[in-house]
Amino acid sequence: MSPWRKSFVAVPLAVLGAALGLGSVLGEWARVVLHHGETAPEWMLFSQPLFGLAYTSALIAMLVLVAVALAGRPPGGSRRLRTAGLVLAALSLALLGLIAYGVTAIPYRVSGWSYDTSLILGWGIHAAFGAWAALGAALLLAAPPRRPPAAVVAESQVDGRG
Repeated sequence: MSPWRKSFVAVPLAVLGAALGLGSVLGEWARVVLHHGETAPEWMLFSQPLFGLAYTSALIAMLVLVAVALAGRPPGGSRRLRTAGLVLAALSLALLGLIAYGVTAIPYRVSGWSYDTSLILGWGIHAAFGAWAALGAALLLAAPPRRPPAAVVAESQVDGRG
């Protein structure tokens, strides 16, 4: 049996992350609460073109890293790819946290209205959190099992490398 075994949960998590990533690109990220209690969509991902392009590029890069880590060749560079993907996921989750804080903490003024309204998080940002968490978990679960150092030394002597 190959020492490179993937968790049976890693691939479904990657698929879930990809689906949630698509939902985050298509969904609304913030809704404005009107004075009579109704809500209306206010901010979609591509309302801010630079942010939308940067987010979509990071999401595509993460999907490629996860696909290569799950379906690519196991030895060598896949550890670096997983590390890069985990760093990207952590940075993206931190940025999403700052965006969520900014959306809910800062008063929002609609031009032409005499009062401040508030924004609430839309389902797109919730899908973004879920996508990055699922893709990061898929990378964590794709890691090879740890072997004791003696087994590595014995294997390299058998292969003639040591």
